Amino acid sequence: AWLNPYRVRLASYNLALDDQNVAVQHPEWVLNINGDEILDWNQTSREIFNFVRAICRPAPMARTFLNSKEMKINRVKLIEEAPLYKGVVGAILQKDEEGFIVKSKDSFVKVVDYEYGARFKVGDRFANN
Repeated sequence: AWLNPYRVRLASYNLALDDQNVAVQHPEWVLNINGDEILDWNQTSREIFNFVRAICRPAPMARTFLNSKEMKINRVKLIEEAPLYKGVVGAILQKDEEGFIVKSKDSFVKVVDYEYGARFKVGDRFANN
């Protein structure tokens, strides 16, 4: 059987688990690390897409830091056939009414659903872990 390691249990997601939950029956299979929802931009676009999708609402959402403020990311779009190119990982490349594009390890992703309480601009950079 397959299980999503991001949805089994997160340190910041404190809901009571059912006795039948795999995290209760096999706690050795689950890593409980504070900050396990922090997004690492130095991953491939596919890895970022999968990570965000795995911990979207109702889970705590992926978290990252921009200009020393936390941003919660609920949804990103994987841009099919995005070109591979070199650039600064975590840099905001473009903004529009739908969201913004961020450089990943191999190409880029588009962030389309997020929570952030400040303004930002093209060229700002997310903190890398």
